[in-house]
Amino acid sequence: MTTSLSGFLSSLVAGGFVLAAIAVALVIVSKSDRVTRS
Repeated sequence: MTTSLSGFLSSLVAGGFVLAAIAVALVIVSKSDRVTRS
């Protein structure tokens, strides 16, 4: 595996973790927030 490829994969993994954390936070907020939206 080349250095650039491993760096690219690690950045993808890091981005995936960030997106997952944001998604989980949004789910928690939407679950706890009981305001009805039209």
